[in-house]
Amino acid sequence: MKAVLQILGAAVGVAVIGGLIGLLVGHFVGSGDAANGFGWGMVIAGALAGFAVGGSGSPTENIYRGKVGAFGTYWGESAPLPQSPLQLALGGVLAFGAGVGLLILSYQ
Repeated sequence: MKAVLQILGAAVGVAVIGGLIGLLVGHFVGSGDAANGFGWGMVIAGALAGFAVGGSGSPTENIYRGKVGAFGTYWGESAPLPQSPLQLALGGVLAFGAGVGLLILSYQ
């Protein structure tokens, strides 16, 4: 339950920040209405957050956790995964989806 609340909190944070930036850009450029700018801001911020955070991690830390032997590094059955803030990456994906939904609703 704690992880779900963290994911939803990250999604709301990314969506609001990206949406406000999109709203401001849309207002000053003068292209479209408020919902359109807010939706595009959510889409762009969600995609950036998902890609940037999802691709992070520490490969050197993963190599260090392998079993070092006389002739090199040996991996067990389950090698450790890169450490990244998964909640923020999933929140970015949810913000992206919500932005697409808002754009679909604003064009109807």
